[in-house]
Amino acid sequence: METGRKAQMKKTTRSEIMRRRKKDGKDPMVSICCITYNHEAYIADAIESFLSQETDFAFEIVIDDDSSTDETVNIVKAYVQAYPDIIRANFVEKNRGPSANFLANMQRARGTYIALCEGDDYWVDPHKLQKQYEALRRNPECAMACHDAYIVDRDKTILRKHSRGRANEAWKSGVYPAREIVGAPLTIPHTSSVFFPRSLLDTDFFRDVEPADYPLFVSLCRHGAVYYDATPMSVYRQNPTGLSRTRIGERKTLLERIETNHRAMIDLLDGTFAEEITTNLKGHRMMYREAAMRQAIRSGSYGVALYHFVWMLRHCKGTQYGYRDILWLARSGIVDALKG
Repeated sequence: METGRKAQMKKTTRSEIMRRRKKDGKDPMVSICCITYNHEAYIADAIESFLSQETDFAFEIVIDDDSSTDETVNIVKAYVQAYPDIIRANFVEKNRGPSANFLANMQRARGTYIALCEGDDYWVDPHKLQKQYEALRRNPECAMACHDAYIVDRDKTILRKHSRGRANEAWKSGVYPAREIVGAPLTIPHTSSVFFPRSLLDTDFFRDVEPADYPLFVSLCRHGAVYYDATPMSVYRQNPTGLSRTRIGERKTLLERIETNHRAMIDLLDGTFAEEITTNLKGHRMMYREAAMRQAIRSGSYGVALYHFVWMLRHCKGTQYGYRDILWLARSGIVDALKG
């Protein structure tokens, strides 16, 4: 068996990659920043989607592995060996956690722009980087570019678009005020869609706020508008080990961390975006209640499920859920419980 699953690499030839690099020795125009942890089943898809990008500028791939215990490290090392001029990887011996890894990864970027994608997600448009680069060049008032994404299961079956059920589901491609991004009921851009100037990465901001996707978007939105492309150009993989599938106790801990982070951002920004950040927090609280209701239905705790159902009805104003959405969630939760 070949170390690092080298045999599973798709045939992206070295000559095809090398032609995308400038020969003048200057830093790349774009740094693709990718964090990994136990992504052995997914990381090859992510890296292949990066290598498939067709651009008229140089780009690099910067990977930070957070002490994986599976084959992720060997797979990444095999790609580094195959593309040493494109891929730079860092492997830490002691797990530092997703937030610290996220920030450290971006700090290692050398490009004028940063594009984000975690190791269990991937891109589906070979022109994604070129499109976003050109969008920011055409719209200098924008501090960030993002786009819609698909949500897929572990078999890559498309479940829905990332924007489904949110206030932005009817958005068209174009420039949007920062407040519409910060004040979305939930995070509008998925992490795999974000592209921004490296000069706007404010590491001082993260001395008081835990590094994560939404705090990064808030910090960027202080500097300008956002270009949104309604075309799904990336995939968010809803895998069984991801945060979206965690147990309710872990979800509660995560919600508490999000609440602490949101309060810290409001204080740090002296009230700027206070209303918008609060709206986003409401969305996270509703997601927690939805998960709690579904779990209660599955376990047969119908009184608890009813409590969460009523709570959602009473607090849904200004969130991504309407009354019909909550009724549908309750009905689908019962159907799922009967099937299981």
